[in-house]
Amino acid sequence: MATEDGSRGHQGYVTKPFEAYLQQHQNRRMLILACGPWAMLEATVMLCNRYGQRCLVSMENRMGCALGVCLGCSIRVRGEGHAAYERVCTEGPVFWAEHVVWREEANV
Repeated sequence: MATEDGSRGHQGYVTKPFEAYLQQHQNRRMLILACGPWAMLEATVMLCNRYGQRCLVSMENRMGCALGVCLGCSIRVRGEGHAAYERVCTEGPVFWAEHVVWREEANV
């Protein structure tokens, strides 16, 4: 458990005790399931990558129509053209972490 103010459990972000857990269990294969705000999911995915663990993320985007028509819940994923975006309400809400583009790669 983690709270920002320290009223219960670890004081600070939940990613700190999560990283300690991953360090303690480095030799175990796990499937991590995560939900929460974008920044926390991104930090969780970075930790999973560092420790070689697979991760599924549940995205919490706003959904205007919940039918996939308005495209308001679209997120950037690995792909080209129209395949570079998927709708959280219809293709998700759960995605493999490596499928999501967390930050745009710099054009070199």
